[in-house]
Amino acid sequence: MSPRRRKVVPLILFSLPLASSTGFPLEPPSEPLSHVNLQIGTSGPDPNQSGGMIPSTSSPFGMTRWVAQRSWQGVSRTAYGISGSATGTRAEENTDEEEDLIAGFTATRQPAIWMGENAPFSVTPSVGFGDAGSSAQAGEKLVKETVVDFEKRKLKVVKDKRGQKKETTSVGYYSVDLEDGTSKGGQIHVEQTATSRVAHLRFNFTVPSGSASVSPRLLFEVSRPSYLLSASYPPSSSYEQTFTSIPYFPLGSVSFNFTGINRGESPFQFCGSTDERQDHILTPISIADKAKGFKGYFCARFDGEDFTNPSRPKFGVLQNGTLLGFDETLDSHAVGVGEWTARDIPLLSVVAVFPPVRNVQDETRAERVVTLRVGTSFISEEQASKNIDAEVPDKPFGSVLFAQDIKPSTIDKDAYRKPGTFENTAYRVRKEWNDIVERIELVPYLDGKPHEEDERLEVDQGVFWTAAVRTLQYPNEQDEQGRYYSGYDNQVHTLDKDGGSYTGYSIWDTYRAVWGWQILFVPERIGGMVHSMLEDFKQSGWLPMWKNIVETNIMIATHADSLIAEAALKNLTHGWDTQLAFDAVWKDAATAPNNDDKVRYMDREEGVDFEARAGLTSFYNNPGLGFVADDLHSESVSRTLGYAYDDYSASTLARVLKKGRTLEKFLLDRATRAPFDLWNEATGFMEAKNADGSWAGESRGWTEGDKWAYSFDVVHEIPTLIKKRGGKVGFVKSLEDHFNGGHNQHSNEPSHHIPYLYALSGAAFKTQERVREVANENYNNTANGLSGNEDCGQMSAWFLFSALGFYPVNPVSGEYVVGSPLFEKITLSVPDPLTISSPKPSTRKITVIAHGARSKPFVKSLSINGQPVATPLITHSQLMGWVNSDGTRADETTIEFEMSDKVEAWGNDEEVLASLKVAVGDKRRFQTQMTTTPKVNVKKDDGGSACGCQAKTAGSACGCGGSCGCKAKATGLLTDSEKQGCGCAGANEGGKIGGA
Repeated sequence: MSPRRRKVVPLILFSLPLASSTGFPLEPPSEPLSHVNLQIGTSGPDPNQSGGMIPSTSSPFGMTRWVAQRSWQGVSRTAYGISGSATGTRAEENTDEEEDLIAGFTATRQPAIWMGENAPFSVTPSVGFGDAGSSAQAGEKLVKETVVDFEKRKLKVVKDKRGQKKETTSVGYYSVDLEDGTSKGGQIHVEQTATSRVAHLRFNFTVPSGSASVSPRLLFEVSRPSYLLSASYPPSSSYEQTFTSIPYFPLGSVSFNFTGINRGESPFQFCGSTDERQDHILTPISIADKAKGFKGYFCARFDGEDFTNPSRPKFGVLQNGTLLGFDETLDSHAVGVGEWTARDIPLLSVVAVFPPVRNVQDETRAERVVTLRVGTSFISEEQASKNIDAEVPDKPFGSVLFAQDIKPSTIDKDAYRKPGTFENTAYRVRKEWNDIVERIELVPYLDGKPHEEDERLEVDQGVFWTAAVRTLQYPNEQDEQGRYYSGYDNQVHTLDKDGGSYTGYSIWDTYRAVWGWQILFVPERIGGMVHSMLEDFKQSGWLPMWKNIVETNIMIATHADSLIAEAALKNLTHGWDTQLAFDAVWKDAATAPNNDDKVRYMDREEGVDFEARAGLTSFYNNPGLGFVADDLHSESVSRTLGYAYDDYSASTLARVLKKGRTLEKFLLDRATRAPFDLWNEATGFMEAKNADGSWAGESRGWTEGDKWAYSFDVVHEIPTLIKKRGGKVGFVKSLEDHFNGGHNQHSNEPSHHIPYLYALSGAAFKTQERVREVANENYNNTANGLSGNEDCGQMSAWFLFSALGFYPVNPVSGEYVVGSPLFEKITLSVPDPLTISSPKPSTRKITVIAHGARSKPFVKSLSINGQPVATPLITHSQLMGWVNSDGTRADETTIEFEMSDKVEAWGNDEEVLASLKVAVGDKRRFQTQMTTTPKVNVKKDDGGSACGCQAKTAGSACGCGGSCGCKAKATGLLTDSEKQGCGCAGANEGGKIGGA
């Protein structure tokens, strides 16, 4: 696919203070959050070339996130992004008209667009003509006329005189103005905020004065029509899959208890549930029956006093648009005389109809404000109600009506200080985010002066702060007030002291850098997350691979081994059982899945059990056959390399926990041997093998990558890899072939560490160039601002570490490879891991200083606390101050880079420099102006293409969307001789095959 280069038009960065419809400021002010742009990565030419992000509102690691829904959401769809004139190309599903329409405000637990949704629940405003309070017939009419159909119920976003949408998005607050769908010129101002388990919503319905009996309505979609993405495969050794969308109708329930409300036994609310789980067809068969018990529960509670309040809403229950019951006839047990119960019904909705708007503002407008809170739970309706009490408690009685008439004189500018108010909820959520992100101090220029020539600065700040937020969204909390529901055994469990429960583990992606960033930045969360994985192990028999409520078998290898080993290596063992952890990791290393010799374990294969390490005992563990056979299992090369790395992780854990040298050596030997059993000396690349030892072909055996990326994917044994490529000079040449040939696909994770490998082979200056090149081409602050899927924070974590100037190439080594910092100063003030279990952990300060970093990409020297660092490696112990030359521990760590605009001797081997025709002191042109080049991104296509592009699936020729890989004259990274030698015709950026 031809690359596209665009002039960057940044989205509006929503500065503080934001204001609600009634003029309340949203506190607290926050410089970091003012740069956060949640629209980054929400759009793209198609789902493969999109960040796939959801611009949602919730607390850090929130259980339930709330978002304005523009198109129908499901697996492989970008349903939430907005583009408009400022954001360029949009997702193909969304037309310009659709991007101006909103179908509702949705509670989502979809962790990534490649995964299924779990128990979504939506609220959609509308208006009708009539007065539900005048008669039951009038009320029923208003309910029946409510539009339920997803497409037909959409309302248009209002635009200002400049054509900009009246829509504001931030981490703790969202608002939008919608047309009310009538010809009367009315509008609905919607405001949304949400804690981890509770949404606080406010709807301001406004119509021109004199409009007769315009009644606000809210549609609650409880169980919607859905679909399942089912994969099928030919009955052969081919791994090409065909996907089919299968209609699916989840079941929903609702309950009302007006009698209890009248008696003062319960608040004014209704509750319900849905059992939708789009990934249920991927559930391992040994737990499938248990997991069928999953439900997502909710309670919608309206601000109000009692049942008899005349302004309370009237309710109707609909099934597929047909009225099942209206208002007082709805009871928690039955409608009518026990003839029908509102339990386990498809296409179920509730409509709340409010009294008509009133002329309360002035002579030209009439309005009514409706405020409600929606509690969510995986445990029960009762727990959903308790979550409201705990997270957004009721205001004092008498403070508000169900449908409030707001007058200017009633505006309280200090409302954010008062518990129970919408403003207070928004304040607390924003403060949660601010308290964490303010652990970072970012100083682009130490002189503090404006630098107008730095056109990329605003972009980089937006990307950086948004990345900081994105790495704090996943995994999602699953525990509720000391308890949690497990889909593995369909039981509610009591949480252990200091424990936690989480879901949404995209471990194949996040083990690379997200986990390392969370260990560094939010170490107080790590114990609960590891504890959660161990609870999964106890209840299912296996550690999670891709847990979305329960295991889904998505992706490959057992990289939870890496997460646990890295946490132990970095002294974060508080809150979890280290012996149980080792038992779980050892099971991954030593126990094959059921029917290991019979099941291929294809991508999204249904009707199989836990995948774990498919192929472990059939070939991988046999001396002389240390690989996964391609004619027995899918993605064979990627599996082999992943299992080898996981063995290295297990060996590291055995060493840290002192499990004995014999066991440690067994795992380490297997980890270092297995990758090179697939090394084809004739081609100089990794290649799949069949069970008989024959080569299977260079296009076989890959997961989201190809021979180019995976031949560099032995992060735990780089020295051997360098030898295989002919030593340092040959290895660097192979890296140049990789990048200059257009094979580096940063849109997929197997390429993320590759720019840093130059530094491990005597070409640190090339790492410094390539890292900045990747950052410039793959990140910007528009809706298309991520070249590939965010994958639960991994794209963002790469940028954060790279901005600091180092990256964890091998996460469980305890080392970081040095790159090129992007700002002149970054300070992290984080909880000290050694005091994390104390009531008041001490703070550890880590400061990175890099004078001239914005314009000087090359490193001249590096020191840590004044001690010179001669090689491009930093250890985690140095960051934490655990290693001082005199054996003491420093109070804080200062990493100081001396930057340069020319190639320096530091980190560079003279022989390698000579082979590249580069000398110390050479000035290298470097492009600081941001560019946007979408990359081809294919999820788990095992067929692939030998050119490294996955061209067949992506619909692209071998150009890989990379202008033949030369970067040509536009990037300015290559000398003229290098440009001529790379096979491309000069400055071609049009993307023709071969660069012609």
